[in-house]
Amino acid sequence: MKLRKWIYIVLVVLCAIPSCTTTTKLSSTNFSSIYNWSDEKFNPQYIVYHDNDSSSSLYFQFNSQELTYRVTDATKPAEAKVKVNYILYDSFESEIIKDSLTSYLIENSSASEPNYITGKINIKAKRDQKYVLRVTSADVHSGLESEQFINVTKLDLLTKQNYLITDTSGAPIFGNFINQSQDVLVHFNHIRFKELQIRYYDREFKLAPPPFATYTPKPFLYDADRISLVKLSNGVAKITMPEDGLIHLVADVESRKGITLYTFPAYFPAFGTNERMVEPLRYITSKKEYQALLDDSDLKGALDQFWLENATNPERAKELIKHFYNRIEYANIYFSSFDEGWKTDRGMTYLIFGPPNVIYKNSNSESWVYGEDNNYMSVNFVFSKVINPFSDNDYRLNRSSVYKSHWYRAVDSWRQGRVFLNN
Repeated sequence: MKLRKWIYIVLVVLCAIPSCTTTTKLSSTNFSSIYNWSDEKFNPQYIVYHDNDSSSSLYFQFNSQELTYRVTDATKPAEAKVKVNYILYDSFESEIIKDSLTSYLIENSSASEPNYITGKINIKAKRDQKYVLRVTSADVHSGLESEQFINVTKLDLLTKQNYLITDTSGAPIFGNFINQSQDVLVHFNHIRFKELQIRYYDREFKLAPPPFATYTPKPFLYDADRISLVKLSNGVAKITMPEDGLIHLVADVESRKGITLYTFPAYFPAFGTNERMVEPLRYITSKKEYQALLDDSDLKGALDQFWLENATNPERAKELIKHFYNRIEYANIYFSSFDEGWKTDRGMTYLIFGPPNVIYKNSNSESWVYGEDNNYMSVNFVFSKVINPFSDNDYRLNRSSVYKSHWYRAVDSWRQGRVFLNN
């Protein structure tokens, strides 16, 4: 079991950019790297939490096994060194930098003792404002980098970044995906609220249809399946996650603003059972084939046979399986909201086509380009952001019949034993 090590970060400030410095718009920059997972893993996680009206914190977490440790002084143990930079913008469309900080983290623990290194940095987010936070971390010794964007909202006391979720020891939990039946602490530091309402939802969601299919998605029914209350004691409440579904925590019962926690099995974001491994094959099988897989009494044998028949030899089958299910895991990490990421429009596209060559982001959409930018032979998918009380990670594809030939070309590639890469 990996230990969680809380540290107060040792920072060496390299530069602090004053408010209102100008730069290139985020919306005109290619950010393809944000969804381009590498086998050389360096995947920090972040949380923004508003401590109070005047103070906000960026919490970070690094996996020690993803860091490179080197001896820089013969009298000291090997150390890892991480450069952390944040830039605060008004929006993706703005050319104004509101604040920026570059700093170093030095960790002296042995890399042979796996643990999570957790700390925080103060950020200058003012009340009644919205921002985009761009966070870049780099392992100085290996050169590996990671870049992420976080929407920061400090418009009122009810939004999700006013909540901090920790385990029972007080260590922050990164991401909204909590194990089934796990006990967690909810921190909500606004003294006029004495309790939280817990709204439970147990819903099934269908797979996203192919990108050329026209359909009208059913609206999510906001009325909860059941409701309970939990008392806040000194701004903290202890709750137990349900076996299935999601919970939405609100301080004001007249509002939909709050934080949503999702229950997924312990093996999430990976796939853990043969039954689960069949589900995404629906994208590359006919209805008849898919049903035959589901009905087979030897499900593992049927899965192995499916991949072997498409790949023609065991080594190629292993390669197909590795890439197919790795993409599902990455889609779960990047695109999950109230449902698993691979089932969403972006997850489906990522699974079949792979990481895009070009990604443009703005406040309301993402544009994915497969191929060269501004080349008429390239494929361009546009995903529009959906206003959703449970998640700000919900996007819907602008579907079109022009995608039909591209889709079937990609599916045929998988069925002929080749990992589809459109670049």
